[in-house]
Amino acid sequence: MGVVFEQVTSKKDQEQYWIQNEKPYHYVSVPDFVSKFKKFHMGKSLKKQLSVPFHKRKIHKSALVFSEQSVPTLELLKTSWSKEWLLMKRNSFIYVFKTVQVPNSQAVSSLSPFNAILHVCVGIVGYLMGL
Repeated sequence: MGVVFEQVTSKKDQEQYWIQNEKPYHYVSVPDFVSKFKKFHMGKSLKKQLSVPFHKRKIHKSALVFSEQSVPTLELLKTSWSKEWLLMKRNSFIYVFKTVQVPNSQAVSSLSPFNAILHVCVGIVGYLMGL
């Protein structure tokens, strides 16, 4: 209702809601709109309904929340896991690729110090041999 009310009270959008074809359109300001709505039968009916206090006893028990966490934690965990599992199945190629890529990059990075040591050893051997 908030979006419709904003459009009705907006100067740019109000003209499209004008129904009185026999009268020329004129802008109705927000205070005028509110006062006319309160005088209208719908406004009076709404005011009457909202003036009655709310009784929790008259409402169905399952419609109210009696605890801070209405859904058990285990059920939230199951729901969250099923959503994640669905996303993993949908993007399974990426997960398989990353699972293979990570150990390969670890192997390459763990072998690079040996490569550097090997170059140093070859350089020392060449120096010692007089090359």
